[in-house]
Amino acid sequence: MAELYKTMGKFAEAEPLFLKSIEIRKETLGTNHPEYAISLNNLAAFYWSVGRLSDAEPLLLETINTMRNVYGTDHPRYALALNNTALLYQVMGYYQRAEPLYVEALSVRKKIIGEKHPDYAVSLNNLGGLYILMGNYSGAEPYYIQSLNIRKDIFGEKHNSYAVSVNNLAGLYNNMGNYEAAEPLYLEATSILGETLGKKHPDYANSLNNLADLYVQTKVFEKAELLIKEAIEIYKAEFGEKHPNYLTALNNLATLYTRIGNDSLAEQLFLETLKTRKEVLGEKHSLYALTLNNLAILYESIGKYDSAEVLYKESKDIYTNAFGTSHKDYVDTNGNLAGFYRKTSNMELAEALYLETVDIINLNIYQNFGFLSEREKELYFKTQEDFFSNFYAFSLNRKEDNKSITQAVYNNVVKNKGLLLKSSTAMRNAILKSENEELLTLYKQWIDLKKEISTLNTTQVSERKKDPELLANQANAIEKDLVRQSQLFSDFEKMQSLSWENVKSGLKEGEAALEFIHFANDKNKDSVIYCALIVKPNSENPEMVPLFYEKDLQLIIGLFTGNNYQYVNAIYGKNSQENLQLYKLIWQPLENYLEGLKTIYLLNSSN
Repeated sequence: MAELYKTMGKFAEAEPLFLKSIEIRKETLGTNHPEYAISLNNLAAFYWSVGRLSDAEPLLLETINTMRNVYGTDHPRYALALNNTALLYQVMGYYQRAEPLYVEALSVRKKIIGEKHPDYAVSLNNLGGLYILMGNYSGAEPYYIQSLNIRKDIFGEKHNSYAVSVNNLAGLYNNMGNYEAAEPLYLEATSILGETLGKKHPDYANSLNNLADLYVQTKVFEKAELLIKEAIEIYKAEFGEKHPNYLTALNNLATLYTRIGNDSLAEQLFLETLKTRKEVLGEKHSLYALTLNNLAILYESIGKYDSAEVLYKESKDIYTNAFGTSHKDYVDTNGNLAGFYRKTSNMELAEALYLETVDIINLNIYQNFGFLSEREKELYFKTQEDFFSNFYAFSLNRKEDNKSITQAVYNNVVKNKGLLLKSSTAMRNAILKSENEELLTLYKQWIDLKKEISTLNTTQVSERKKDPELLANQANAIEKDLVRQSQLFSDFEKMQSLSWENVKSGLKEGEAALEFIHFANDKNKDSVIYCALIVKPNSENPEMVPLFYEKDLQLIIGLFTGNNYQYVNAIYGKNSQENLQLYKLIWQPLENYLEGLKTIYLLNSSN
């Protein structure tokens, strides 16, 4: 009867019946009976569906204990109780609590049902999803792929379980910025789920919402709006208006409206999401902070600067207390606040926040690059492109008041060069192929610590069982041993610490180092500007010289066709008739800075 009322949306009538069911079974069967545990689980599911997550937690924990007492730890119902509780913690943002429960459920299922069972695939899938939320993309991918292959073998390619795995793998690629790989997978999953489950099912809505997010990222806004609206209606009918999925879709629609300039509707939806998330999750939850940040972006765009500043700061404080200052969400909010102060002409505050954010991003890059693939590194950089572009544009204007800002620009560019990215992979491959057992052991210990630090930095502070700073000290000690034992590692460390001062100290009189970069100019977001960074032996700071806009370059190099010989001659001219267009665009603005030099080192840029 309670389940019926729940389905009908009569929640006030459902709850007392769930409670009465628990009371009767407790009196007649005792607390160590599976039917008592089932009643606990049903009430927890009810609380979950109406957004009362904190009320669901103790019921699920008691369910775990009861299943353990009744069946022991090698039983499907015990594994299911572990899985359900982990899923709740995941929704609540308690990732560190969720992980060991998912891992134990996976281990139990592997032992009792084997690696070719649908429930084992569920555990793989859930653990992969958790790692995505923790920012551990390289950790998530093998779980997702293994889950997908199991479901493909068991169910075939037209089953909803297979489609869920396809959808999740697409979500991983979407988060990594690999939109070309993600879109066909999302479309395949949506088609299968629509056919197998129908177009009113929550899993179909999940797929719609995810595909919409990709279209927002790739600026296909009309398609995105239709998909999100359809997902919202499904969630509302299935779960009501307090469920996490409904609120996520509502937040996504508000974000879309912000992007396309529908400000009044965006504000209305953000406020509705904020109010409900505050009621359901409280004012210290990361999803509440996310909505604050998104609403601040809207208020900044429409000139409500006082309100925007308050919301940005509140969001930043929540992330600081929840995750510390290395988490992606903290970095994003800090970068947004830097851009806000730049827009409102508070340049000192903007500079401090930009520099802090650059340092955190580079630290995170260094923590993760030891175990990321080449492709994963490139995709990670794509997620940071907008911030770096904003920072470079800010610095180009700021250098008139603070010439030393160009030091941070130069250091960031040389730290993140394509050469450095490739060298880390080459260094890793060489060490792993080494026959030096001591070196291999040290390197694996170093990688394990880096992974653990990365995971801790994405975990709520209250949930951390270890201090990431202590682990960082251990990693640093191992690094010193690696530097002593491996020339490759030593060379990599030197490149990691490369700065403009290192470049300057390596130059002789009459020499200079030249680096080209390009980024979206803050005065015209559609115009990409190219600049040169110049370091000489007597430089007090690197020179940052604006050169030209990309559209001006395209006017020259896009004018000519033909084979290579004709193309080159058309652009540069011949000895009898030189074409000086490129010279005037690129080199002439630099001549005053390079006067009297005999040797110029041209550095290869990651841009």
